[in-house]
Amino acid sequence: KKGGGGRVFDINSYLIMPIQRVPRYELLLKELLKNTPSTHKQYPVIEKALESIGGAARQLNETKREAESGMRLIQLHNSVKNWPKRFTLIEPGRTYILESKAIFARWPSLDPPPPLSFWSGLGSLILCSDILIWTNDTQTYLAHGDLEKMTFESMKHDAVVKLVLKRPKTKTNGEGEVVTTWLAKFESVAECNKVYSMIESCRSKLLRDYKSRMSAVEQGGNRSDP
Repeated sequence: KKGGGGRVFDINSYLIMPIQRVPRYELLLKELLKNTPSTHKQYPVIEKALESIGGAARQLNETKREAESGMRLIQLHNSVKNWPKRFTLIEPGRTYILESKAIFARWPSLDPPPPLSFWSGLGSLILCSDILIWTNDTQTYLAHGDLEKMTFESMKHDAVVKLVLKRPKTKTNGEGEVVTTWLAKFESVAECNKVYSMIESCRSKLLRDYKSRMSAVEQGGNRSDP
């Protein structure tokens, strides 16, 4: 269908219009509130309307982020090769956070540094809300770890993050833990710092959520006590 000025709109253009209007209304109300005297009888009404439209805008943005996150996880699920058989990328509550280009080496430290032959081609480190995944230059899965069960060390001057995976041993290899260390080298120190900061932010959120759940469980148990 043709709109004003002879422009042609498809169905998607019309579907997005209500969403686009919300931030416009928010800007309009902000300007209106700014130019309304605080003593005016309509001032509280405009203030409440602005608060409501602001909440709607935040909800729309959050829904959009969740949809984009879900789409990216589906794309990664389909594009990355050789996922482990028991690993599921798409899980309830899991969100995609970021990707960064890096090379990887399964090596304990930079002292001494790993030989050049140990480094992968330029792959990707993929951060989700609860896990970290890394792939090589052919988009082949290398490894992954749960953020809550991993330890990290930033070697900022070398643009490297040390990723330490800890997994329980299986029945065939005895008790205890299997510890595997990988090095992720980024294209710049700034990128390394950004990724490390986001990893720490996700880990902190997981810890807060865990404490909140435990607190709720304890409170529920206390209420049920005679």
